[in-house]
Amino acid sequence: MDAREALVAFEGLLVRRGLTTDDLDAVTAVEAMLEFYLGTRFRDVDSDEEGDMLLFEWATFNSGSSFSYQITRQLITNGSCDDDAFSQLSLTLKYDADADAQTIRSGGRWCMRPVEESLDGIQSQHAEVDVARFREFIRNSAATDYVRGRKPREVTITFGGV
Repeated sequence: MDAREALVAFEGLLVRRGLTTDDLDAVTAVEAMLEFYLGTRFRDVDSDEEGDMLLFEWATFNSGSSFSYQITRQLITNGSCDDDAFSQLSLTLKYDADADAQTIRSGGRWCMRPVEESLDGIQSQHAEVDVARFREFIRNSAATDYVRGRKPREVTITFGGV
């Protein structure tokens, strides 16, 4: 499959898991994107050259009334750095913000490589640690603490060029 098919492939994963955007909260959204990242490769993307990365971001917007919690898969096709080669599949959850959201500084964190198998079929420990640390960072972040147990007011999945 090619990177241009990422949205359809991700939506297929949600269907196989019995999920719609209405069912997603912060925990299920992150786990779905991590499952997709670990389990889906694209033939026109070189993940060894940072062509397939995840970005976790959070921020308070609209003068403090909205909190955004987002996980994005960034794909760079054909090892190119042309603007046309960059695309992002973003899963964004928006929450009504309260005073507690004001105390959380906006931020982000990258996961540079997915788990890949070596020639002998054993998973690369370095890549596994990257994903494991990324997952742990998300679980323990102030942003996740803030949204845990809250229902998002809006969930969107977008795909397009950067």
